[in-house]
Amino acid sequence: MLRRFNKEIATIKGVTTKRLHTCGLLIKGRSVKICPVATGHLRGSAYVNTLSLPSGPVTEIGYMAAYALLVHEINRRYRAPGTSWKYLEKAMKESIADCRRILSEKAV
Repeated sequence: MLRRFNKEIATIKGVTTKRLHTCGLLIKGRSVKICPVATGHLRGSAYVNTLSLPSGPVTEIGYMAAYALLVHEINRRYRAPGTSWKYLEKAMKESIADCRRILSEKAV
């Protein structure tokens, strides 16, 4: 899924760092809403980091909590209603159309 998303972004001309960061914030926000919560530490560890490289802008979205990968990848029943494993992946899938629109908007 990530490869397809990256290929699609590469076809959009004029992707700016600001617009890509906006997409990152959108995905992070959706991800945090469905992220399992016990103490709030995992949700609080979410981040978006956007850089402007010679090859173009890049955005990294992730979670700093040491156990984030386990919670994301292992389907357990400790989740509260409305939360889910694969919370970051699901948020990306839900955001593809919105990010396509944000990245393709004409500058004003």
